[in-house]
Amino acid sequence: MKKFILYAIYSILLILFVCCLALWASVKIRETEQLADILPENGMRVATPLGTVHVTPTGEKTATPVLLIHGTGSWGGYWQETADILSKNNYFALALDVPPFGYSDHAADRDYGRVKQANRILAAVKAMETKPIVVAHSFGASVALETVMRAPDQFAGLVIVSGAVGLNAHETGPDKLPLFATSKYVRRAGVALTSTNPLMTENLIRSFIYDKSLDVSKYAAVLQQPTNRKGTTAAHADWIVDLLVPPKDALSTREPEIAKFTLPTALIWGDKDEVAPLEVGQTLNSLIAGSTLDVMPDIGHIPQIEHSDLFHKHLLQALSQISGGAD
Repeated sequence: MKKFILYAIYSILLILFVCCLALWASVKIRETEQLADILPENGMRVATPLGTVHVTPTGEKTATPVLLIHGTGSWGGYWQETADILSKNNYFALALDVPPFGYSDHAADRDYGRVKQANRILAAVKAMETKPIVVAHSFGASVALETVMRAPDQFAGLVIVSGAVGLNAHETGPDKLPLFATSKYVRRAGVALTSTNPLMTENLIRSFIYDKSLDVSKYAAVLQQPTNRKGTTAAHADWIVDLLVPPKDALSTREPEIAKFTLPTALIWGDKDEVAPLEVGQTLNSLIAGSTLDVMPDIGHIPQIEHSDLFHKHLLQALSQISGGAD
């Protein structure tokens, strides 16, 4: 009996080892391209003291600037449909890749904490010499809110789309990584199995939306575009640290600090959002003086792809109110 148990344990360990090797091999096979060789032709590189940031511009530079900030695992290309609509309505869209995602430099110090990310975005905005309205989605909204709270004079307004801002996470969240995630190799295996695995992309998108029958293939193709870059999985695994351990030094998790925020703000939310429930949007709306909240019925966490026409109607209304009807 003891021999059987030992044999079973050894077999399980061997299977796990083989699976890890297979995952790592798949990463090595996929991630072969140097960044310089795969940069999109329509993008631009913005140099900052915290690394070079990739931005995709759409529209006329003389139009009202709008900085688009994506969510987890995404990049600026995910906003292209929105950017095209904005450009047709007299806005200059700037879709920024928040490191380590997309085509921005991976952080040399592997620090993707919220405050550091806010400093990166602020440095890019200053380098572009623009004062944009920020439109930010999901986890990107947490970084965007942190950025505008720290330097409100650098921005004209804020639109939060289904923002996963982590209210009060500095009090309720863990102080350190769970034991399983302390190993970078375990984190990399998890990332390789899920977020950078092309076989999982469509399923991951569907897990965030309310209508599971929606054809998400074209959105999956966009998300997969930068994942052949060398070091993608390793960089995403570094970022996971800051996803699992909430910031303790951020302003944007603290309700009293948010209540001091006075920049013109609009909120757009799906009422079926399970990632950032509508209650989060309602709380932000109650905290930020003068803010508006537009609720989209039967929509989950990604309004811009679940009902793009209605979303863009809400977005254009919000931008018009913030910019004083400049469009």
